[in-house]
Amino acid sequence: MVNLKKITLTLLVVFCAVLSIVAGDKTDIIGDGVKWFNSKPMTAKDFKGKVVFVEVFKTWQVSTDNTATFLNLINDTFKSPNFIVMGLSSEQPADVKKYIDEYKITYPVACGKNSLTSYKVDIPALFLIVDGEIHSFEPTKKYRFNYLWTNLDNYEMQMGGGSDAWKTERRQKYYEMFKKTYKMSIDLRELKTIDDLPKDISTKYFEKSLLENLEPDEQANLLKVFYKQKEFNRYLLNEKASDADKQVAVDLLLKLKYKPIKINETFYKMTNDGMERLVDKKYNNPLGVPDVKMKKFANIVKKGQTNINDIVNIDIDNL
Repeated sequence: MVNLKKITLTLLVVFCAVLSIVAGDKTDIIGDGVKWFNSKPMTAKDFKGKVVFVEVFKTWQVSTDNTATFLNLINDTFKSPNFIVMGLSSEQPADVKKYIDEYKITYPVACGKNSLTSYKVDIPALFLIVDGEIHSFEPTKKYRFNYLWTNLDNYEMQMGGGSDAWKTERRQKYYEMFKKTYKMSIDLRELKTIDDLPKDISTKYFEKSLLENLEPDEQANLLKVFYKQKEFNRYLLNEKASDADKQVAVDLLLKLKYKPIKINETFYKMTNDGMERLVDKKYNNPLGVPDVKMKKFANIVKKGQTNINDIVNIDIDNL
């Protein structure tokens, strides 16, 4: 019985240790001999008393281009002497430099040994470091950056900030930033040649919005160059279709005044999640009551999740 109690106590201690392996840990963020880009070399002293938004990344991973673009927006939006956005990589400096140039990264990036890579978390990952202590983290593959934004806002409120003027300014900054991610998420293209033929079309547009406006023989000709992939509920382009059949499909889609829409789902989800947190009371948003235009924009984005075709031409700058 005593041994069982000891075992149970040991397991509880280990479990608690695992839970606290990230939150609350002290970190110097970077080690010695680090190569820096977009900044002079920084040390632990530069991070003292500041909030640091850190991405630990690998240049070859799929989500990094989305994350880099978003972190550029964060860096531009929340410029403050007490807030730093930075990237960390353990890869070769030449590879990191190529990545920085390709995605036009404006925030500081450190290349080399760093303490955050020792954590057993999915990379790429975002860390919020407050005065040298890990406050929270989030694997970027989840695209749920709101978790970190909420912590950042709450921390600034706890530190004595949060006047009405500050809240108003903060809400406006979020609003402007999410308008940018919204624009980045929707790519509306002109259909002119076979090369512009969409690779896939959602069935809710293909069947209802398009097919009902065609004669039966025209419908058959259009469907000839697509096949249905049921698990995704989409029609996908059949690459084996002849150029002649594809040209018929192009002519029919032009007749319907159809424009292919390419959606960057990562940025669209960021926009929707961010605006939802900004306007929805259930998220206990600390920034106060949003403006009417912000609520209107949030509703537009939410609607777009089920019917993107209805909102692609919305002028969000003049709501």
